Amino acid sequence: MRRKTTITFGIATCLIPLLATAGSTDAVPAQAKELHCLVGKWKGEGKLTVGSEVASVKGKYVCKKISGGFGVACTAELTGVPGLDKYRQHDMWGYDAGADAYHWFAITNAGETHDHVGRLTSDSFVGKYEGVRGGKAFVETVEFRFTDDDTLRVISGVREDGKLAEKLELVFRR
Repeated sequence: MRRKTTITFGIATCLIPLLATAGSTDAVPAQAKELHCLVGKWKGEGKLTVGSEVASVKGKYVCKKISGGFGVACTAELTGVPGLDKYRQHDMWGYDAGADAYHWFAITNAGETHDHVGRLTSDSFVGKYEGVRGGKAFVETVEFRFTDDDTLRVISGVREDGKLAEKLELVFRR
């Protein structure tokens, strides 16, 4: 019984400083606030190239603030992706102060989970995920670029064993 009390006390002690600032948006660092530009309802279209096949895709991207403004959660739904009635994706965006880096974690109904790590510039996020797919080295580089406050261009390139395997280009408007 003592162990449970000690663990509970330890967790509570660690959380007290966090809870003290949880309700204050002033405590949200400027770097995390940068992600708020994603918040809103977006509609878009573009193309997906896989090998020599090119597919027209349409979709929506809906984003909202989470964790008291420290992050942004988004849902995406695309039609036109070969092999899927609808491609669905859930994203979580956040800033890692310790590494001074941004993370975009994506989970899809195509069985993918990718933690893209990157940096922000004045108008874009460029992130990279490295892993393995089908036994091959897999690298995905994605750029989210704002051409204005209500236009978001997404360009994604996937390389397998160093060769370009997929390219996605979308333009979303809020």
